[in-house]
Amino acid sequence: MGDPTKGGRLGLLGPLGDLQKRVRNLEKAVRRRLSVTGLFASGDVSAGGNVTGAYVAAYAGVSGLFVRAVLGVTGRSGTFTDSVQSPGVRQNILTNVPVQMYVDADGNFGIAASTRAKKNIGSDYAVDMTKFLNITLKNWAYKDNPSSVGMGPIADDLDAAGLREFVIYSPIDGSIQGVRTDMLIVGLWSAYVQSRASTLKRIGNQSHQVKTVTNMTALALGGTKPYAIVWDAPFVDADYLVTASVYSSAGIPLTGVSASCLPSARTATGCTVQVTSGVTLLAGQTLVVEAIHI
Repeated sequence: MGDPTKGGRLGLLGPLGDLQKRVRNLEKAVRRRLSVTGLFASGDVSAGGNVTGAYVAAYAGVSGLFVRAVLGVTGRSGTFTDSVQSPGVRQNILTNVPVQMYVDADGNFGIAASTRAKKNIGSDYAVDMTKFLNITLKNWAYKDNPSSVGMGPIADDLDAAGLREFVIYSPIDGSIQGVRTDMLIVGLWSAYVQSRASTLKRIGNQSHQVKTVTNMTALALGGTKPYAIVWDAPFVDADYLVTASVYSSAGIPLTGVSASCLPSARTATGCTVQVTSGVTLLAGQTLVVEAIHI
């Protein structure tokens, strides 16, 4: 049978050599698979250095101090402790319908829902126009990047004015972080609506006004009395028409009593109406004066 201590086919060294050869072939096959077709594992894969490849996939997650991909990183969710950077995103031109992206206090990206189904609707909002319109817009540049310039309100000024709805605060310590530029549009909208309503009211007052004088004094037959009328808002000039009538306490026009504006006493701020009684006028009647600007 031969000497079992020799290295022949029937010795112990023969099977050991075959085993070593098989291990070497297996190592070659693993290296070839790792370098050619990819790395596949049903459990965890860890590396003291880098794990690189054209395709790295994990059913649970990929984590590390740095995660880098030449083409892309995809998945259902991800957490980046410090920052997310995409130098090429500014070259990406959107041709579909874009939406505004927000970052919440926990660092989550998303869009803000704007439907009644998603909100509890509160009272009407109106910006404090005095504070809002007194904010001075500034040209500025970042101290650590002087070439990055801009213009607009400063967050500190908005905070000092009490316009907190336009300021971004840190969720950690409440410190001022920036301006809610999206809310500035709402502020401008509110200021415009308020200004327009005020202007229309002023124009309306300047084109048509009515003044009422109650508790008129008594007049004897043929008596006269002037009444000074001051308009709630000045007309642009004194070129307006005036009509005046006297009514009883029951709201019935009184005949035999005339009222007219004295031309020499008409100004943009008011006029004098002369009441002449063709009858005995009791006290407590009402004088109604109406002016229409032409």
